[in-house]
Amino acid sequence: MRKREAGAGGALIAVVLAFIALLIVAFVSLNRTSSGSAEREQTTAKLAIAATALESFASAAFRLPCPANPNPADPLADGVEMRKLPDGLTCLFPEGTIPWNTIGMRREDSFDAWGRRISYRVFTGDPGAGFGGSVTQDGGASMANCDIYEASVGNTSPVMADGSGGLCLPFPNNADPSARTTRVGTFLALKRLKVTDFNVPYNDVAYVLISHGITGLGGYTASGRLDLPPNGDELDNTRATGPFVNRAFSDPDTGATAAANAHFDDLILYRRIEDLAKRANLAARNWPDTILSAVVFDRATVKGALGGTNPGSDTGRSTIAFNNATVSAFDSSGRWNRRGQRRRRPPVQRGSREFAARFSRGRPPVRLYARQV
Repeated sequence: MRKREAGAGGALIAVVLAFIALLIVAFVSLNRTSSGSAEREQTTAKLAIAATALESFASAAFRLPCPANPNPADPLADGVEMRKLPDGLTCLFPEGTIPWNTIGMRREDSFDAWGRRISYRVFTGDPGAGFGGSVTQDGGASMANCDIYEASVGNTSPVMADGSGGLCLPFPNNADPSARTTRVGTFLALKRLKVTDFNVPYNDVAYVLISHGITGLGGYTASGRLDLPPNGDELDNTRATGPFVNRAFSDPDTGATAAANAHFDDLILYRRIEDLAKRANLAARNWPDTILSAVVFDRATVKGALGGTNPGSDTGRSTIAFNNATVSAFDSSGRWNRRGQRRRRPPVQRGSREFAARFSRGRPPVRLYARQV
């Protein structure tokens, strides 16, 4: 009887011990997950601080800084951009870290929550592949001279073999608004720093900020660089030009040396060039276009354009072609043109004629009318 009781007591103790072990494992796992989440939140906040500082710098300097030496021997060089002068096109440490000193950050904000420096990559041109317009050159981050609605096919400044050029015209700058002929798409087409964000690719990225996560592989501490990741997206995120990847974190139990690109714990923040320009108040404008010709809207001119027919009150046309211009109808809300962009109706002036259009849904094309005002 006692042996049976002793056996039952031992089994009960074993069950209790197993239950306690499960509680310990669950607690450790939950604590690890909670701790990792808090550290990621802290790191995300520091990436945002660095992005704001970079954009403030761009607003004042019209360019982005080069990365800093990630492991400087001289403490005075810590956090200082390493830019080759006089042209500033070459960054001496393209796989470097955020230049916290140059852009006015606190040093402690240049480290992630795991004590490693935030990596920083920036577009400096790739003339060998036909892409130029480094954003670290003077004026390289500014789109202020680009024109949002440009009629002519304007180009950028010539792209040189060293990566310079590719800027909005005019360059050098001048005060003539009509000289600003570079379209936004033309400017952006020359830029090629690629980020794939949850399977969505972006090719026109200005800069990338990277925390190399809990493992830190490929990142820098205050005393030097850690081992590089063995393969995959994390390895690409250590390179000067990527291509950079942002995707879901791998399971905490997935080892950092796992094959087939299984491990991922990097945190990334990036800005596309047009977004950077807007945030830095350097966005493209709707600059005035050069007036190539003018048409006087009077009865004689319209009569001539209609082949000698007196226009009366109804021209019978939706479009009138003059010698050097074509006038097309618009609806009462001013919404019609070839691009489908909203246009305001021109103001009516005393002593002139207003050419407008009447619009009805589902009816034949609108026609131009003339009336004396």
